[in-house]
This record gives sequence, C-alpha cells and structure tokens, in this order.
Amino acid sequence: DDLRDEFTPPVLVGSAGDVQSRSSVERRSATLAPCCVALLRDAAERLVISVDTLLVTVISVAVARCERTKVQPVVLVAPQRDEAGAGEVIGLLADFREFDVCTDGMSLAGVATRLQKTIRDREWHVPRVYAEHLAVWINLEWTILDGKHGFMQLGNHPNRNKWSIRHAVEVAVDEPYADVWRLHINTDSYRFSQSDGRTALDDALMMTLRELVSDPLAPVWPIDLPLVSVGDA
Repeated sequence: DDLRDEFTPPVLVGSAGDVQSRSSVERRSATLAPCCVALLRDAAERLVISVDTLLVTVISVAVARCERTKVQPVVLVAPQRDEAGAGEVIGLLADFREFDVCTDGMSLAGVATRLQKTIRDREWHVPRVYAEHLAVWINLEWTILDGKHGFMQLGNHPNRNKWSIRHAVEVAVDEPYADVWRLHINTDSYRFSQSDGRTALDDALMMTLRELVSDPLAPVWPIDLPLVSVGDA
C-alpha cells in the first residue's frame, strides 16, 4: 500500500516572529500501522537482520537518495553505555555511535547486511565534527510493553518541538502502542524541496520502505544516476 498519506503536514518552527528564518526546522511525523510493521518485521527476518538495522537502513538510504551521496554518515543513539565497567553504573545513560552507510553499487539487502556487520563488529568512527551537518541522527526509542510486577512502561509522547538542528536530518522512532511505530523527522526547512505538501525525503522514505519489503535485491541507485562522495558534498 502507498504510505504517503501517513505523513502529517510539515510544521515550521523557528525563532519567534521569524518563522521563515534560515534556522527554521520543518517537523513532520508518520505512523506505521500494525500491518506495515508486520511487513517490515518479516523483511528483517528474511534478511536475517535486526529490526533496528532495518530501520537504520531505510532512514540512511532515503537520506542518501535525497542528497545523491554514495556514503551517508550516521549518528546512532545507543541506549546504554557498554564499555568496560559500565554495567556497574546506575543511571539514564546514552552514548553515540558514528559510522558510514555505504550504498554505491549495492542493493538494499546488501546495504542492510553490511550495516549489520558494522554494528556487530563495532566499526565506529571517532567523532567527526566537520561531518555533523552531513550526518543523519537516529534515535530508536522502543517501549517495554510487557508489564512486570504490576508495572509497565507507557508509550513515550514527548514534546518534540525543536528550534534548531545540528545534523542534516534528525529522526526518532518510537512505539506508542504494541505493533505501532512512529517516525518523528526534523529537517532544515530549506534543505529538501517540497511538492504538493510533501518533501523529497517523504517520497524517498516511502520508496525505500516499499522496495525493502517487495524487492530488497533491487539496486539502490540506477546505473546512470550521478553520485557524490562525502568529501565532495
């Protein structure tokens, strides 16, 4: 099914009295219904990858397609610190993992399996401040829905209004209810062109989701499409 109508109209936020300033952020969201979530979980199972890897693949490939780049830098929020001794620390801790998602000459399945290896082997980059404006920031915020001892975690409904962003695209995925996923997307309002109330990123996300479910062996790029490297962007 076509999921384009799942995206809410863009909402521009910026400094008071200057909504159209260069620092304006376009905020939009999409809800994936249980039938869509089931298809994505089936696709992850067929490719022998985690759901996290599948979502990072979809988001990073969609942004790479919009930016016409064969190497997409990614900053992934890790829900806990996992270095030596971190298991003895109690607190709400998070860390960041920086890596590149390579798409040149690859299928979606190839990108996903390579990304799975990158995460498994912990092939992170050292922080690269210069690439911050090129990177896509991704935060996967899963909800623990199974109650224990009479307690359960409620779906997160935060206020996601942001006045500025530091990365090319910032995407948070949460799970308000069982088998329902939401994508919250923040971009610079001037970064992606708009068409009929939607952005190029909306179309790229929907195309990538659809292809990963129906034809994961299709190439990410048409043969004749010119690409640029991170250094050329």
